[in-house]
Amino acid sequence: MNLGVIDVGTTSMKLIIYDDELNHEYQESINVPMLFPRSYYAEQDAEALKAAFNHLLNTARSRDVRLIGISTYRASIIVWDRSGNPLTNIITWLDRRGLEVINKFPLSLLKHVPPLSSILVSTSPAVQILWLKRNRGDLLERIKRGDAYVGTLSSFLAFLISGKYINDATNEALTGLWNPSNFRRIKAVYDVLGIPEAINPDIVDNIYDYGNINGIDIGVMIADQQAAMVGEGCMESGCGKVTNGTGSFVDAATNEFKIGSGLLPLLMLKVGNESFYGVEGFLPATGSVIDWLTKLGLISAPEELDKLAGVGIGDLIVVPALAGVNVPQRPCARGLIDGLTLGVTRESFVRAVMEGLVQLLVQCRSLLLIVLPQRDHRT
Repeated sequence: MNLGVIDVGTTSMKLIIYDDELNHEYQESINVPMLFPRSYYAEQDAEALKAAFNHLLNTARSRDVRLIGISTYRASIIVWDRSGNPLTNIITWLDRRGLEVINKFPLSLLKHVPPLSSILVSTSPAVQILWLKRNRGDLLERIKRGDAYVGTLSSFLAFLISGKYINDATNEALTGLWNPSNFRRIKAVYDVLGIPEAINPDIVDNIYDYGNINGIDIGVMIADQQAAMVGEGCMESGCGKVTNGTGSFVDAATNEFKIGSGLLPLLMLKVGNESFYGVEGFLPATGSVIDWLTKLGLISAPEELDKLAGVGIGDLIVVPALAGVNVPQRPCARGLIDGLTLGVTRESFVRAVMEGLVQLLVQCRSLLLIVLPQRDHRT
């Protein structure tokens, strides 16, 4: 019996197949288009994602896969009907439309009150639901009647598999609607934002019988960065890892749920009575910055970056915050360029962009060192 993993990323979906001794057997990737209908908006084509998911499941079945685990990107929102048909595109974690609501009274005051300050941010699914309430009231009415559902990408996929309105604990913990320290709904957020109580999927463990689809059992669902921590065996307090993709994520395990210090609190894994926690600092755009450099013709391929090791940049400073800054929280930031002269070359500009990314990552790491015990720093 072969085993499979489906990783749902921001720009693509991957299937990896292993034999029963965990030898790599097969891999396939499908691009899922990103859409940018307005400034600050970043969506993913929901119909294309659903089609890619079904295709990879069919591929897995044809290759004798009988058990699959799924990891998904986080902090997303989608609305779908009772037949599993998307009613919106996926509002991704890169989307900043939540700024339209959190910058208005009275939320401008409430966002400075803990723990609301960590929930009332532009990328929070709770805020995205408030945006839907104010801009797509028709959908919220359908949800109240039970004709439609709203949730994260993970809950949408769980519905396609099981036909149930459920979500895994690691993804639901980042919605701002569910407290991962006591496993209860945060009623104050529902009340303050006026979010209908119908938006309340059942929360299940990461290892769970999610159902059978096309003859394949789905036994695991987990958020992507948490999956990376589990995969690296990085679950003890003080252990950390860095993952680079569309964005860059600096995560560290903690011995309890921690909130504050500008870092994102994480539920790493929930299985039965055991729960593992961590904190995270991240850059929304790193790999996407390299794609941007390629699109502009400044490099022809990422491999060219290896040739820039000896290139000088003089006084040139580039902060490529193309999707805002998270450490510290500056969601409206759109980057900075200083020190341009006639002597700046293509190579020196690209090198400055990469150094800017490194400095932003250093900021994330520095915050982790403040939060974690001094006696237990290791990455």
